[in-house]
Amino acid sequence: MSYSIIIPCYNAEKNLPIILERFSQAITNKDIEAIIVNNASLYNSENNSENQSYGFEILLGLKETKGGCIGWTHVDTQADPNGVIRAFELIEQSQHKEDLFVKGSRKGRSLFNNFFTIGMSFFESLCLKIMLWEVNAQPNVFHKSFYCSWKNFLHDFFVYYLAKKQKLNVKRLPVKFLPRISDQSTWDNSLKDKEKSVIRTMKYGDTLKQTI
Repeated sequence: MSYSIIIPCYNAEKNLPIILERFSQAITNKDIEAIIVNNASLYNSENNSENQSYGFEILLGLKETKGGCIGWTHVDTQADPNGVIRAFELIEQSQHKEDLFVKGSRKGRSLFNNFFTIGMSFFESLCLKIMLWEVNAQPNVFHKSFYCSWKNFLHDFFVYYLAKKQKLNVKRLPVKFLPRISDQSTWDNSLKDKEKSVIRTMKYGDTLKQTI
């Protein structure tokens, strides 16, 4: 089975060499392609167009995938590429590949971030009336037939929610949350950022209910 992993890399010039080196060490004998999506980065980029959403980056990459098993992960240095390899292996070993959705479960995060995740997971589950947990965890990996069934794509939150709605076998994979090396989060640096995240989630939950 062949595999495709998408790595959105908005403003990730410093991270990309590190991530690619980690992937080269993690990939041994598997047929894996890595699709790098540059979404109008602000520096050292030939792309001067307007930045689109994170979901746009993922969708752009998905359209280019050639693998029978596909997914995406973060470009930040906290993401462990070995989690992607293990996710691919879980699907490869499954007797029901088309029904399996593998999603990471971050280990090694701070107590504050874990507390925030618990609160958000409770709110998201209550809002959408389906049990959800740590919706932003990476990687997300699944059989390409699941992707071909989509009528819309809004965000990676949408894909996790849709997998639950379609009653796929959602397997949570523990993934080590590594210390940052050269990068800093572009969206999660303060309580104000957390507040913005809550507001985005509320709006997004309403959109999901109206779309699916």
